[in-house]
Amino acid sequence: MRSPDVVGVYTQIYFMCDHPPIEQQVTFFYTDDLDVSTEFYQQKLGLKFRLDQGTCRIYTVSGSGYLELCQASEISTPLRYSVTRA
Repeated sequence: MRSPDVVGVYTQIYFMCDHPPIEQQVTFFYTDDLDVSTEFYQQKLGLKFRLDQGTCRIYTVSGSGYLELCQASEISTPLRYSVTRA
């Protein structure tokens, strides 16, 4: 159990933060086949479809958490690195 002094210090640090609280969260996933991934997330996982943006589709994961599936392309996909051994 923590002493009251330690709890007081943690409370002060928490309320001294300069950033606002996080109220929503979106996680992006890139896929090579948006239709197959859409079927999996809707039919198998049962996520609620929210919005179709053409090359991206948004699903509700929790009250304020979202998952966005995006069609991968050479332009939109983050760089992929490969490691080779000598």
